Amino acid sequence: MKSPLTTGPAEPQAAPAPAAAAPKGPGEPARGLESLSAAKRKLLAKRIRGEAGSGGAPTGARREPSLLVDLQPERPAAAALRPPFFCVHAIGGGVLSYRDLALRLGGEQPFYGIQAAGLAGGHAVDDLPAMAAQYAAAVEAAAPHGPYLLGGWSFGGVVAFEMARQMRQRGRPVALVALLDGWAPGLVPLPAAAREDDVVRLYLRDQAGLQGLDASWLDGEPAGMDEAAALDWLLARAHETGLLRASVRLAQVRPILDVYRANVRAHAAYRPRPGGVRLTLFRPRTSPEPTNGWSSLAGEPVEVHEMAADHYSMLVPPAVAGLADRLRSCIERSLAAAPRALDGPPVAFVPQAPEARS
Repeated sequence: MKSPLTTGPAEPQAAPAPAAAAPKGPGEPARGLESLSAAKRKLLAKRIRGEAGSGGAPTGARREPSLLVDLQPERPAAAALRPPFFCVHAIGGGVLSYRDLALRLGGEQPFYGIQAAGLAGGHAVDDLPAMAAQYAAAVEAAAPHGPYLLGGWSFGGVVAFEMARQMRQRGRPVALVALLDGWAPGLVPLPAAAREDDVVRLYLRDQAGLQGLDASWLDGEPAGMDEAAALDWLLARAHETGLLRASVRLAQVRPILDVYRANVRAHAAYRPRPGGVRLTLFRPRTSPEPTNGWSSLAGEPVEVHEMAADHYSMLVPPAVAGLADRLRSCIERSLAAAPRALDGPPVAFVPQAPEARS
């Protein structure tokens, strides 16, 4: 996702909108964080990056990371009884890239992003099954009875698959696993071990895609550079092209890179097992693989929705409106087909709003 350290055109993480508004059409601009005061916007950005505490804990006290971010804090009271959609972060660890999608799903559908522990005051996790177990525990603690609606974009879809596999093994009612152009592990190889400049290069390429900027210069690095020289070159070029603000230095980027590196390691080492999970895939029409490699891991044929967008543009206007319409239909069908939870009635889910999180 676009970091607060980056610059360039607005992208979904940088322009969240109030959830109380009705879904807008493709041509209507989304309202953004301008509804918050400048101080609250700054504090929210710090909390999402794990750079600020809540002020409520005694000095020196350690708090568990707050993984769930409410992306629709304002909604009708009746929505509290509707199962939330839990959407796992992509490889960058943040979740505000889902804000446009949450808006267009409508205020009636609770929507919670699951952010990386390393951005929420905890430690970055580089083991994907352990990460999925941590996230599943947070989801089940917040919504004890199900049915569960899970999803994630890119790397987040892989984590959502593993969450669903583990939850189903415990008998939890998973009604939907929505993969937003997530690829099965192995089809998108990532290095388990890499020099720091390699991680920075991957991060910058991802940021360029999210911001709609040219990334071809990343392939033009002069040959024979050692790690330190390559880092200097990458950061200088990122400043020149406007991908990073001119004032940004490596020390400021490093906490975000720690999460990025941990997620790269987790993805590279993950060896999924078939989980009997029904998968719903949203992918670009131009994808070279009909199911993004998930056929052998799903419990039944993968439901595929082709999108007139690429990997990055599917989450931003105008394509996000179509994604929201299809996802909304899939949620309704999944809930209609899901058996009622046997362990109790629905419970209103009211986590802390992002402004009050650590």
